[in-house]
Amino acid sequence: MKPAIRMWRNTRMVVMIGVVAAIYGAAQVGLAPVSIPLLQGAQFRMADLLTMLLGVLCGPAGAFGVGAGNAIGDFFTGGLGLGSIFGFLSSISVGFVGYTFWNRLSNPSGSRLRQVAWYLFTGIVAAAVPGVILGWGLQLLGIAPFRFISIVLLINFGIGNCAGYLLYSSLYRRLSAMGLTWTEIMDTDEIGEPASPILGALLVSIGGLGGVIAAFLVQGSMVFFIASGSFLLILLGAILL
Repeated sequence: MKPAIRMWRNTRMVVMIGVVAAIYGAAQVGLAPVSIPLLQGAQFRMADLLTMLLGVLCGPAGAFGVGAGNAIGDFFTGGLGLGSIFGFLSSISVGFVGYTFWNRLSNPSGSRLRQVAWYLFTGIVAAAVPGVILGWGLQLLGIAPFRFISIVLLINFGIGNCAGYLLYSSLYRRLSAMGLTWTEIMDTDEIGEPASPILGALLVSIGGLGGVIAAFLVQGSMVFFIASGSFLLILLGAILL
């Protein structure tokens, strides 16, 4: 959580939020016509190939920028409303899980196979967490059921996050060489050390994946109760990261 707070002291990171928001917002609007149907009433948005990727490359600026870009996309596509508050938070969470899991917990010296496996696992967690956040929020507001939203986001972001590895593998070295990734822009002191990375990642993973699994297995009012517990686990885990 420390980088997400300390980045506001870094002018370049603050500027990066605007750049990411513009890129992601433009992708939301421009690529909307080529969305792919997933379930009845839900589509895979091509812009979500960038959601976790921007978080991994741009760190907390990418996470905040994706949240802002999602709000921009909602505005121009007619989807802006009260539920957009939780859409903003859920979009931020994709980038947050991306950069914390990948940059805090991955092993740069590990084999390529392990790195790919960890990126894909990160992508699944980063798809489940926003499903819990948005599903919980929309059911709280009486807009949509938790089960439908959580499953749709798991599929949508799961595809986008995992497929985004191809873009990551082609962009990271180029951007790093130019000093444009967030770990080059922020000082080591600004990034700091997580309070408890293993426990934090475990709580976020259990909260995200457990909440979505509950959507399949549990019926009635218990779904919202479990979703609320999952939301709290995600929040606590995020603080420890």
